[in-house]
Amino acid sequence: MSGWALAVSFLALVVSLAAAWFAYEQKEAATATLKVESDRLTDERTPSFTADVVTHDGDRSQWHRIILTLESQWALAKVHVKLPEHHGISFTSDQRGITAGTPSPILTADGGPLTAGRDLSWRIALDEQYSRNVRLQVLCSDRDGRHWTVSVPLTFPKGRFKIIV
Repeated sequence: MSGWALAVSFLALVVSLAAAWFAYEQKEAATATLKVESDRLTDERTPSFTADVVTHDGDRSQWHRIILTLESQWALAKVHVKLPEHHGISFTSDQRGITAGTPSPILTADGGPLTAGRDLSWRIALDEQYSRNVRLQVLCSDRDGRHWTVSVPLTFPKGRFKIIV
């Protein structure tokens, strides 16, 4: 009888190992599926923006700002904007989204949260010879922890600047 019990115990061990292996494979397949689904969702929700430069008439001079508008439908928790170096455009100090004490030229600004159709704006300085061919690098994230880096062309008005009073 002990031989029979030994055989049944061995068979139970084999079945247990097979079940454990099967459970592990199922877990790995589920994890892979979840990753694919998460990546797909991240790709589908890649934010789209427009970025425009507008000019305002001041008492003594004109001043300029960048308006970054979220065109896609999903809200963002944080937005970080980078201007390219050596294009004659920089953010000005003493405004929201600019770290105090940052040495010139200031090429980064933060903002958020941002919902669909809303915008963020920052005052900018333009050198005498600035480039009109500029792409902002926008690093952003949502509340669920998804992150994106989006390149956004900066649009300048044709000819003279559009004046907003």
